[in-house]
Amino acid sequence: MGCQCQKSRKSMKLSTSLRSPPRIPFKHLSTVYVEKKISTPSGNLIFQEGHKKTIYGVAFSPYLVANPYFATVGENRISIYAITKDGNGVKLMRSFHDSAKTEWFFSVCWAYDTENDVHVVIAGGNRGIIRVIDVVTGDLVNSLIGHGDAINDVRVFPNDSMIIASASKDFTARIWNIHNSACLAILGGVEGHLDQVISVDFDAESEYLASASMDHTIKLWYIGKGSGVDRLVEQSKADLRLVDFPAEIHYPRCSTRDIHTNYVDCVRIFHRLIFSKSTENEIALWKFGDFDDLVAGQGSKVKTETCVIHFRQMELPETNMWYIKFEIDPLEKYLVCGNQKGEIHVWEINNGSLPSIKSNHVLRLKDVGCAIRQIAFSPCGQHMIAVADDASISRFARRM
Repeated sequence: MGCQCQKSRKSMKLSTSLRSPPRIPFKHLSTVYVEKKISTPSGNLIFQEGHKKTIYGVAFSPYLVANPYFATVGENRISIYAITKDGNGVKLMRSFHDSAKTEWFFSVCWAYDTENDVHVVIAGGNRGIIRVIDVVTGDLVNSLIGHGDAINDVRVFPNDSMIIASASKDFTARIWNIHNSACLAILGGVEGHLDQVISVDFDAESEYLASASMDHTIKLWYIGKGSGVDRLVEQSKADLRLVDFPAEIHYPRCSTRDIHTNYVDCVRIFHRLIFSKSTENEIALWKFGDFDDLVAGQGSKVKTETCVIHFRQMELPETNMWYIKFEIDPLEKYLVCGNQKGEIHVWEINNGSLPSIKSNHVLRLKDVGCAIRQIAFSPCGQHMIAVADDASISRFARRM
């Protein structure tokens, strides 16, 4: 592989001993199927059986902790669900259809417009347009236009609920203000990705954006203080709400092709480390630079960090198709990922040691024999939702 300065596992101080808990930490409560919303002349809503097509994305609102709500996207539809009061099921609250019948949404996240005190869902799909929708009124708040091809992923800024990032088939990632539709930054170009960007993720401090691509690479982009992006974020929220041309960031702080040899369809920054997944039946745990370096290793304005340390290759069978995404629960105790056979693999990641090579637990859904595309956790970490190719929504609860 390209970089020759990968560090030996012997230099790590982490213990690899593992002790499995006595029982599976999540209990399967129910599997339901997406329903279809129809508006009656009186303005009431009735629901019918749904489209039975792939649900690609799911996300809980991070702002509604006491009453968990989540959104799903499939076909040209965005659906909002609530966890029922007894905690055992889900209830469809409302559903939105895009006016373009050719739209097919792939990704969804929640944001909060602090200017108007409005909770919104953000969805992007194959038409390359990002929709911002008021979840209470159903109104289209904004459309974010600028990408030249399909939207593969959307993520909200950890430190600012009006700022999001998007990943696109046009080889770039972008950063936006959802309140005024301003594109603040374009990440790509000279040293950018050479194929579509499938996944993005912020670090906890919103200083870095990780991007993963079909070109087999993972890149880390600096967007913190002094990057120019920070200035445009503040400028976009000023009274005049005027934004110059977006910052064009052509050079990432870090870049590697040494982790995967195929499409990289999911990436998550985990403190100083990175989890990433490819279509190779495994999830990798690794980091840029040396063991004691921060998340970007020795990367700087004048030097792109390309050296990596491999910590663990975690076996994830039946995942050789792309666009199956893993997730880490908010309490940072578990990493979970579905596969093409309707199984959910669970790893423990907070016991002071490296994750096991094989998953600690496997949840098998008898009624779902197809690909589970994405999993989401409620902010409290007690509820888990999985969505699949058969339009099913499976609900799990953490065992107490």
